[in-house]
Amino acid sequence: LPPTMADPFYPYGCYMAGKDSIYYIQYTGALSKSALPKNFNSFSYGFISAMAFSPIDPNHWYLLTDKGFFYHSSDAGMSWSRKQISNGPQANYLHGAALFPSENILGKVYIGGSGYTNDAVFVTEDHGNTFTSIQSNLPHTMVFSLAGDLSDSLIFAATEVGPFAYVVSDGQWYHMGNGKAPNQTYWSVEYLPHMHTARFGTYGRGMWDFNLIGESALSTADPLEASVIKIYPNPATDHLRVELPRSSQKIYLIDMQGKIVLEKNTGGEKQIDLDLSGLAAGQYTVQTAFGSKLVLINR
Repeated sequence: LPPTMADPFYPYGCYMAGKDSIYYIQYTGALSKSALPKNFNSFSYGFISAMAFSPIDPNHWYLLTDKGFFYHSSDAGMSWSRKQISNGPQANYLHGAALFPSENILGKVYIGGSGYTNDAVFVTEDHGNTFTSIQSNLPHTMVFSLAGDLSDSLIFAATEVGPFAYVVSDGQWYHMGNGKAPNQTYWSVEYLPHMHTARFGTYGRGMWDFNLIGESALSTADPLEASVIKIYPNPATDHLRVELPRSSQKIYLIDMQGKIVLEKNTGGEKQIDLDLSGLAAGQYTVQTAFGSKLVLINR
């Protein structure tokens, strides 16, 4: 199945990978096709198996080939740098590989693929110059798809042996089935920020949603952490203090329609004060990497 990528600047265009080149397809009353200049298989570096652009700066593109080569372009596909990933994941013969650029950090990219005799998931934080394996607690299997939440605290993987989530603060993967989701091959995953939900597609049992608000199937290093999150005063008026069991990257305040109304970097602090002035009265959810709490704002 050829990898495709939306045109981030034009709603009626997309990029489609052939065996060795990227083609731009657009609709302007009729369909037209043109090839980008790079031939990726000219020196047997493999066929294109995954591609994506950075949501932070869409001029940065990333690409994988089925022979384990990683490419980066900083000028929207006009020129490329190449890096071979030592003992990295290979592509599935039909599905290709997985590639997920960070929502928060430019140059941070997660890659995944076949991991039966090697590690299945790696991360780079410098546009592919160096890679680090993040295999801890993940079975050696095939990773078909990767996605992540907006805070870079959770990475989701659709695999041959089920759905998994990587808790960045713990540095390891957790199985997400929790005895409820089917024991099946999971082909795809996407994160829906307005619903705070990871949506998985399976081979033969339909789609399954994992909602991050409310009771979570994810474990942490300490299963009691979610229960010891403190917020006060509650009800609140203009200010709210959040106390965490340990440091987290970000805190979100979410309204009952699922919209993020307040986002704050914690700076590694365990006690964080939120300014609620300007927010309408009502019920909100305080979401952290360790769990969530409900708060009522009075006016």
